[in-house]
Amino acid sequence: MITALLLVLSLTSLPVLFFNESRGLFPRPSLPWGQSHPSYLTRTANERLFKNQEQALGPYQSAVDSIVYEKVSQIGLVLGPDSWEYPIWRLLRDRKLDYSVRIEHVAPAGSSHWPLGTFAPDVLFWSHGEAPASLAIDGKVFLRNGPPGAVAVFYPSQYSLFKLIVFFVPMWANCD
Repeated sequence: MITALLLVLSLTSLPVLFFNESRGLFPRPSLPWGQSHPSYLTRTANERLFKNQEQALGPYQSAVDSIVYEKVSQIGLVLGPDSWEYPIWRLLRDRKLDYSVRIEHVAPAGSSHWPLGTFAPDVLFWSHGEAPASLAIDGKVFLRNGPPGAVAVFYPSQYSLFKLIVFFVPMWANCD
């Protein structure tokens, strides 16, 4: 009896296992009314991580690239209810950074209590709808780095002004 039940359960689970819409084990060819689906096993780890929100992969990678380039260690998160925190941790971990990173949730109108003690973010990671041009956290003003979008990185205003002066003023001075 138990063997028969195990056989029935195994057989009925095969279609779900092999032909899962988002994570199918076998590739499915393109049909006239749909798109082809490669095998879940042939995708990169990041493609698998963002399978259900593929449009977010590029912006998340760009934001993490910016954070890693600046070598900041205190990252504040401003996330919406449907935003993902884990990919930030994962993308940073994959970089094998040679310094420690602290990531905390911050909110423009939230409380400033953190379990590990005081926290002053060097940068903000935004994924909470369209990003504004600036954001204030605990009286500190942060400016968006880059174009508006659903995912953005914010740097402290004095840092952003410094970057503007150091990197862009020499370019303007050479324009004749």
